[in-house]
Amino acid sequence: MNSLQIIQAYSEALWGQKDLSAIDQYCVSDVLVHSPISTIQGVQKMCEIMSQWHAGFPHLHVHWDEFICEGETVVSRWRAEGKHEGEFLGIAPTNRLIKYPGVTIYHLENGKIKEYWAYVNVHHIKEQLAI
Repeated sequence: MNSLQIIQAYSEALWGQKDLSAIDQYCVSDVLVHSPISTIQGVQKMCEIMSQWHAGFPHLHVHWDEFICEGETVVSRWRAEGKHEGEFLGIAPTNRLIKYPGVTIYHLENGKIKEYWAYVNVHHIKEQLAI
């Protein structure tokens, strides 16, 4: 698989199928992830963070609008929509529907995700949860 196919498969497995094993499969063990919430390192920490997203928004649907690939760098532009049905960032379920766009920049090395930046407006998400 090329870099684009790896990111597409990873994205679908992690967000579409809610399959946390995709993190082990597609990321290096010390993967570095930058997000507006925090910067984390390692597969285990990433699994913990993704579990929080999946618990808070169990039916979150992500639509990928665009992928751009150059060598081992892939950029995805996407949008997500889902109901807040579980605790998320210490916020009790509101059952409110949230919608938000994002961009993720991935750097791969030897066919695995080594580092990425997720750009999401967390303030916009919290506004929709009315907190």
